[in-house]
Amino acid sequence: MSDDILHQCRREARQPDMDYSDDMYNECLFRLQELVQQMSGQKLEEYGLPPVNRGHEDRLTVDLLREKSYDREALQQFVDENETNLTIDQRNIDLRITDMVHHGQGGIIFIDAPGGTGKTYLINLSLARLRSRGFVALAVASSGIAAQLLSNGKTAHSTFKIPLNLMTTDLPMCNLKRGSSKATLLQECTVIFWDEATMANKLAFEALDCTLQDLRQSSRPFGGILVVLSGDFRQTLPVIRGGTRANEIDACIKSSHLWQHVETHSLTTNMRAYLYGDANAAEFASLLLRVGNGHIPVVEGRHTIFIPEDLGTVTDSPQTLIERVYPNLQHHYQDFEWLMQRAILAPHNVSIRDINWEMLQLFPGEIKIYKSIDTVRDDDAVHYPSWYASS
Repeated sequence: MSDDILHQCRREARQPDMDYSDDMYNECLFRLQELVQQMSGQKLEEYGLPPVNRGHEDRLTVDLLREKSYDREALQQFVDENETNLTIDQRNIDLRITDMVHHGQGGIIFIDAPGGTGKTYLINLSLARLRSRGFVALAVASSGIAAQLLSNGKTAHSTFKIPLNLMTTDLPMCNLKRGSSKATLLQECTVIFWDEATMANKLAFEALDCTLQDLRQSSRPFGGILVVLSGDFRQTLPVIRGGTRANEIDACIKSSHLWQHVETHSLTTNMRAYLYGDANAAEFASLLLRVGNGHIPVVEGRHTIFIPEDLGTVTDSPQTLIERVYPNLQHHYQDFEWLMQRAILAPHNVSIRDINWEMLQLFPGEIKIYKSIDTVRDDDAVHYPSWYASS
């Protein structure tokens, strides 16, 4: 039974090296106690087993077990190895978060972090520091891609069971029942990190706020949990189908009644420039900030801006672009680290499709196309894989 609990925690936490903990053994005793109680009505002690250490109302759930089963020594080692790289802004925010958690203050912090300023780096280090000290710290994001970058991160909707019909509900609440695994986790939680918060609808935060106040029997914002939001209002705001710019602004968290409780901090130093002295990265980061802050004059009557000509290189064809971004691709196509350091972006999918096809011609070997179909006879099913691939 302990093996089953460990396996489940490893799978859900995506940590194959997770080892047994006292909480897991105690959970096993809980389950044994339930079985013995049903069969004989007796206690475990009468069969020579140790007693359960906690009352039934405090029983650890799988979600809580996962958050209490981190390797604290490994997390502390991660902190020791990486905290020296923090900028002054990052260090001050990390100290502020740690201080608020230790004093149980609760509250809301917003980290204003333009791209490249080390927001994810800071969050993962703070998560490691707090988890190494036994605090239950959750990491969520508004998008799946952002969640993948966080340590044991998940989407906010899956973690908090945020309803999808926020816009049509008078008083939205998260679909969490008292006594459930996730509800118990939130009752024990100390801090929540929510990345890309600027693209989430304010109703999602208000639904979580109401739910946590109910679960934790507290009228404080988010039931007294410290919530650390991060994002960049210069980027994508909440998307409202068929909505106007005014609708998007109204759906932003700044329009929520919760914003009055927010303590704002800013990251301004570009990490690549700070760690490696990359002047080009610093210049590019400065340009992005000027664009986002509206400091670059708009061409009258055209709603456009001019960017410096030396910011990039203009190519005369897709073939030249491919050669500049992926030089000598035939000799590097199996070097994953090399491939991860470069990418070609385009505003339209059709452009990317054409560029992908051009690049496929450069790979050595014969191209093979495997076609898929929607329906097939049973006897022909083995001849038609349900995916497309080329090599």
